[in-house]
Amino acid sequence: MRGAGDEGVWGKAYRRSRPARRRRCPVTSPMAASSSPGALPGTISGCGAAGSGFLVNRQVFFLLALAIAEDRGLVARGTLQAIAEGTIRWEDTRAGFGDPWAGTGEEIKPGDPAPVIDDELIRTIAGSLVSPDRPYDLAEIPLQSVAAVLDRYLARTVRRSAPHRAVVVDRPDAAAGQTVASPSFVGYAVERTLAAAIDGRSPFDPLPLRAIDPACGAGRVLLRAFSFLRSRGGEPEEILRHTIHGTDPDPHAVAAARILLALAAYDGRDTPLSPAAFFPAFRGNLAILAGTVRCGNGLVGPAIADDESWAFCSRGNATRIKPFAWEEPFSEIILPGGFDAVISSPPDRPVPDREWLRRYFQRHYAVYDPEAGLSSYVIEKSLAVLRPCGVAGIVTGGRWLHARPGTALRSLVLTRQPLEIVTAGDDACFLLLGNTRPSRPFTVRNTGPDPVSADAIRKNPGFPVDPRDLSDGGWTLRDTRREHLMEKICKGKTPLGTYVLGEIRYENVRGPAPAGERSRERIRFSPSGFPPHFVLARRRAVFGPGTGVIPSGSRYLLGLLSSNLAGFVFDCLAKAGNPGEPVGEIIARFPVAVPDFDLPADAARHWAAGNARGRPGNPSPPVFACPVGAGTRRDRPGNGLGWKADSIRSFMRFTGFPWRRLRLLRIFPDNLPRTDKKIPTIHFYHYSRFLPKILICHKLHCPVEYKTMKHPARPHGKRSR
Repeated sequence: MRGAGDEGVWGKAYRRSRPARRRRCPVTSPMAASSSPGALPGTISGCGAAGSGFLVNRQVFFLLALAIAEDRGLVARGTLQAIAEGTIRWEDTRAGFGDPWAGTGEEIKPGDPAPVIDDELIRTIAGSLVSPDRPYDLAEIPLQSVAAVLDRYLARTVRRSAPHRAVVVDRPDAAAGQTVASPSFVGYAVERTLAAAIDGRSPFDPLPLRAIDPACGAGRVLLRAFSFLRSRGGEPEEILRHTIHGTDPDPHAVAAARILLALAAYDGRDTPLSPAAFFPAFRGNLAILAGTVRCGNGLVGPAIADDESWAFCSRGNATRIKPFAWEEPFSEIILPGGFDAVISSPPDRPVPDREWLRRYFQRHYAVYDPEAGLSSYVIEKSLAVLRPCGVAGIVTGGRWLHARPGTALRSLVLTRQPLEIVTAGDDACFLLLGNTRPSRPFTVRNTGPDPVSADAIRKNPGFPVDPRDLSDGGWTLRDTRREHLMEKICKGKTPLGTYVLGEIRYENVRGPAPAGERSRERIRFSPSGFPPHFVLARRRAVFGPGTGVIPSGSRYLLGLLSSNLAGFVFDCLAKAGNPGEPVGEIIARFPVAVPDFDLPADAARHWAAGNARGRPGNPSPPVFACPVGAGTRRDRPGNGLGWKADSIRSFMRFTGFPWRRLRLLRIFPDNLPRTDKKIPTIHFYHYSRFLPKILICHKLHCPVEYKTMKHPARPHGKRSR
C-alpha cells in the first residue's frame, strides 16, 4: 500500500454506519512508516479526539506496536495474522493496549463519539505487516531508528480538503529546522552525558539517577538512554519509574515515546509472552510512563498568560502551545535540587513569529535572539532544572559556535564549565556542559560529517581548549597547541639565515675540499631529505651533488639542528610555508637561541644545558673555557697562571655550574674567540677525580703544558679525594 504522500489524497471517503451513524475514516499502512517516511501522513497538535489526525495515529501506532512485538519475540505470533484473516476484531485488540495519550489532552473522553475504521482496510494493513514479501524486518531495526522515523512521520499532518476528502501536508513548525545528526553521534552524546552524570554523583547518594529530555519527540534519545542504563545493570521497571523523564508539546510524539519505551522494557526476552500476559504488562508500563513522560512545552511556563499580548492569541494557538509548570509534575525532583542530567536533541528552528511568544522568550531567556534556534533556549532551561554539579548534553546545529545569533549563548556557556564539544561537520554539534563555574580546560573533538560509530568518536583524541581564552565572539575550535609552542620557541630567537649572514649554499662537486678549506669543519645537510639530516664534516658533497652547507662548525649549532625539537620545528615551518618550498629556505627560518654571556641568566642557562650532556652514560662531557684577565686584579696575564682556582670556582658558583663534575675535552684552535687584543694565555680549569689541574696554553701555537695546583680549600700539598 502506498503512503499518503504518494496518493495525494485519501483514497477512501468518510462514510457513516447505518445503526450508529458514526464517522468512518481510512488510515494508511504502518509499513510506510518504515519504508518511506518522507511520504507519510501526520497530525497536528490540538486536534480533537474525533479529528482525522488523531484517528489515523491511533490505528498506525497500535498496529506498528503489535508488529514490533511479534517480530522481536515479545509476544507470541498469530494476533496480526488473525486480524488479517478476520477471526479477531481489531477493536478488541486495540483496547488491550490501553491509552498512551492519557494526560496529553488528546485522550478519548466520556461522551465523545467513537469513530470506527472499516474492517476491510484494517485487514489489508495487517496482511501487509505479516506478508513474507514485505521489504523490512522490525526485529532488525533498532527502536531508536523507529523513533526517528516516527519523528519525521509526525512532521506531516492530515487536513480536510473537501467533504469526505483529506490531504497530507507538511507542518511548517515541525518539518523545518531539525538537527541533522547520525544515530552514532546521538548515541555517543547520550552515553557520554550519562557517564559524566554518574561519575559526578556521590556513591553514597540514596536517590536514583534522574535524567530528562525536555524535547523528547518520539523518544529517540530516551530509548538510547534506556538501553545504556540497562546495559549497566539497571532494572527496566526502575529505570522507567525513577530515571527516564521527558516532555514534548506534541501529544502524538508523547504517545509514540511511551509506546516504544514500554516495548523496550521487554526487549531481549528469551521466550515470548502470551497475548493474555503481554497486554496487561504493556498497560502497566504505560501507566508508569504517564507520570514520567509528560505532554507540555518545557520552554514556556504558565506566566505567558500574564503578558498583555496573550489576549491576542487565538484559542487554537493557546491549545497547541501547552505551557508547562515544572514544579507540578516533577516537584519531587525540582524542589530537592533538580535533575542529574539533561539529554536532548531539540529542533534548531527559531521561535515562531508570533508576538506573544517572542515577548515571552525575550523576557524570560538571556540567550534570546530573533534568529536563535530553539536549542539555545533548551540549553538555558537545562541549566535551570539541573542540580548543582549536574550535566547537560545537548545535540544542536553548529551555527551557534560562530554566528551572530549565538553570541548570547556563547556568553552563557562561558559562565559554566564546558566538559566537551564534539562537532560533526557544520550540521551537528554536541555540547556537554557542567552546572559549575569554569575552572579547567575542556576537550574538543572534530569528527567527520558522518561518524562511523560512537567508538570512532571516542578514539578521536581531540585537543584541550581553555575557556578563559574564549570570548562571546565567534569560536573557531581548532588545535592551536603547535602554533602556541612555535610562538614560544621563536620568541626572541634569531633565524638561522641571519645567524650565518645568509651564507647557506650548495655544493655540486663530490670529493675533498680545496687545500685552504680542508681543515675547516662545516655543517652539511642533504637537500632532498626532510626533515634534513645534519653532519659536521670536512669533505665536500657529503650527500652527493647539491649537498647543502652551513658556513659554521659550531657544535652548539649542530646540536640544535639535530635535536628532537628541531624535527618538530622543521615540520611546523614546512606546513606554515608555501608548498614546494626548497629545504634551504625552510632551514634559513630555523630559530637559533644566541646566548649573551654578559647576562648571568643566559650564561647559567647555557652552561646548565651543556652540563646535561655530561650525565653518566653520555659520551660528551661539558667544557668550560675562560680568557685571561676576567678574574680579580691579581689574576693578570703576567702572573703565569691567569685565573686562580678560587676565581674560577666563584664564577662557576655564580653561574650555577656544577664545577665538581667538569671534565677536560679536546680544544680546537679554530673555535677559540678572536679579538683585537692579543691573548697571551688561555686557561682551562679541570677538576679531575683526585687532583685539580690547570691546562695552560701560553700561546695559541705553543704546546700544551700541564701543571698541578693545590686546592684552595685544602691544606697545601694534600690531595683531595
